[in-house]
Parts: sequence; structure tokens; C-alpha cells
Amino acid sequence: MKRPLFMALLALALVALVGAGALAATIVNSKHDLSSTSTNGGIKSTNETQICIFCHTPHQPSGATTKPLWNHTTTTSTFTMYSNTTIQGAVDPQPSGGSELCLSCHDGSVAINSILNASTVGTPTLTDPRPTSHLTADNKLINSSALLDNNLSNDHPVSITYDSTNDKGLRAPTGNNVVNGSITLPLFSNKVQCGSCHNVHDPSNTPFLRASNDGSALCLTCHLK
Repeated sequence: MKRPLFMALLALALVALVGAGALAATIVNSKHDLSSTSTNGGIKSTNETQICIFCHTPHQPSGATTKPLWNHTTTTSTFTMYSNTTIQGAVDPQPSGGSELCLSCHDGSVAINSILNASTVGTPTLTDPRPTSHLTADNKLINSSALLDNNLSNDHPVSITYDSTNDKGLRAPTGNNVVNGSITLPLFSNKVQCGSCHNVHDPSNTPFLRASNDGSALCLTCHLK
């Protein structure tokens, strides 16, 4: 095969691979795609075609105090945080940072369609086509395995300082990340938040994990066991 033709075919193959990777990492048609065109098989709108609007708005609305351009009503729940005498890191009194934003849907106290900067359809309506509804009677609140409620004492701690100096069972971080082989997990102001293990925009590894947890690989990124 002549070199120019070979290089052209190679370039096309690389483009295809990159395109496939980008498609795999998209929020489109994932469980977080609540638009009316979503094929996620679960909770979705009947009248809102926009995807990002359920969490973000390009122009900061009145009443929104958090970034990035947050468009959803923030929870006002009082949470029971994880507490155990064996952990070394300090846990915030209440969820902070991105974890608070995640819990604005996942604590089950705020309607999924409670957005601050509405679109042309106003407040989006929601439905769940599955036989056993994952929405409450008002068709707004999460009522499923995604519901964490306000008791976080039985969940992996969030809003906790990552203290590998005192906790020898933790891998030392590299800058703002914890790295083990090909897996990199981010810390947020040196704290573990929901976003340390989950990437809400990438459904490649259920449930929105930053990497596969086969062989407990995700857990072993931080924990030395």
C-alpha cells in the first residue's frame, strides 16, 4: 500500500476511534438526560427538549449562588453525616461543594424539575415510563435506588478531608488527584466529594463512575488494602 493512502486510512481510523470515545462519554441519552428526546428508558420530560437546563443555565439566574452556572434549587435538608472513630479526615458538618449540588436531587427533597431559569416551556413536566414509577405521586421527586435521602451515615463519606498523612490506609495524593495506574480520581480542595468517584456527564461506567470498579479498582485507587 502506498504511504499516502496508508496515512489517509490511518487518519480516518483515528478519527473514528476518537469519535467513538467522545460518544461514549456523552450525557446524551444517559440517566441524567431528562429531555423529552432522551432514550434513557427512565425519568424524562414530556415537553423539554433541552438536556443541560435541568442543572445548568448559560446566564446565572436570580437566587443561584453556586457555580458552575447552577440552575437547580439547592437542598435545604439537614443531613446526618458519616461518622466513625476509625476515619482520620475531618468531615464537614453538612455536605459542601459539588456534593451539595448532587444531593439537591438525590436527597429526594427537591423536585427534579425545580429549575431557577426556566426555558420557553416554563417548568418542565416529567414522567417515568417504567411499570414501577421512580417518581413520587407528584411526578417530581426521586423514589428509587438513586434516592439517598438525608441520612448519609451509611454511605461513603463525602465532604471529608483526604488525610493520607494520618491515615496510612490511604494512598498519598499527587497534587489534587489520587492516582493508581490508569485511574485518576480528583480531590476538591483536598476533600472527597461525590465527584471524586462519579462523573455526572459520563455514563460509561455505571453508575457514572470515573472508572470501572472491576476487581475493586476504583476503591483501590485511594484505599491501600
